[in-house]
Formats: sequence, C-alpha cells, structure tokens
Amino acid sequence: MLQELRCKERDAKFCLNQLAEQGSYMVDYTEEGKAGAALIFRRNWKILAGGRRGDGTAAWMKARTELEDIGFTSVHGPRDRSSRARLWKWLAEICAEGVWILGGDWNSVETWEDSVGESPIQRGTEQRRWNDLAAQLDLADAWTEATSCCGPHFTQQRQLGERFDQARLDRVYFGRSET
Repeated sequence: MLQELRCKERDAKFCLNQLAEQGSYMVDYTEEGKAGAALIFRRNWKILAGGRRGDGTAAWMKARTELEDIGFTSVHGPRDRSSRARLWKWLAEICAEGVWILGGDWNSVETWEDSVGESPIQRGTEQRRWNDLAAQLDLADAWTEATSCCGPHFTQQRQLGERFDQARLDRVYFGRSET
C-alpha cells in the first residue's frame, strides 16, 4: 500500500515509472533526484486529491477505499530542526480532517527510547509543532501498536569511529482528526 523507494543509481522518476508498469498507480514523485517522498497505490482506489510540498519533503493524497476515505502522506524529513518544524506545521494543515496514515523517513527521533548514541531528539519549536500534530490526529505509532511483527526497533545504524549510533527514524503513524 505505502512503501519507501530509494534509488541509488537511477533517478526517482525512472524507479517510480517502473513500479507503475507493474500495476501500481503513481500519485506523485518529488523531483528527478535520488531522494524524496512518493506515494504508490493500487489502481482500484479512487484518488480524490493529492499533491506534494514545494520542497519535496512530503507527498499526500486522499483516496476512497472500500471502507472509507483515507489520507496518506509519505514524508522525507529535512535534517535540520527548523525545517522539520515547518514540515510538522504543514502536515497539521494538510491532515486537518479525517483518517490519515503518515509514514516515511522522518529524520527525527521522537523519544529517548528511539536512540542509542548521539542522535538528536526533538526539542523547542520542532517539539511543540510535533506535539500539536500528534494531538490533532491522536497519532498512534504502528511499531508500538504491533511490536511483535514489525521488525527491528532501530531503522538507522552507523559507526562513527568507535561509537555505534542507532536510531528509529523511519516510522508509520495512524490518526484521525476530528476538526
């Protein structure tokens, strides 16, 4: 339904077009580069609306499924806190009503349990904007809700000299906005 696509040797448009030929429906891709956010869905859902953030850090769509209308976002979070804070605010505006599934590489550590080493945790404006988004949608973390079937806790691991850092930067959330 929703998957992350990383293209190391080819551009994002080529990779997404390859998936589209295999029976998926491509809603949007960010740019010709090798990183970004995209949404790929089965053709039997009716796409009601969709788009992407101007800087390519998120794509979104509303789809009519067999059960109800659902919104989806694919996020590729910026590395700096102030840009992420602006992205969290933008997501709160896009996800203003209805059921939403938000997933992707957030490039942000939400809690201390999600990091070993020097990975930065949210704070300041970024934390306030994240808390606003989480409260608005009553977000539930998919990994926390289903820990027995979702694989390893940490999604990023790197060795820096003798130090080994681990962090959970890739996450999926479910939520519903009642506003």
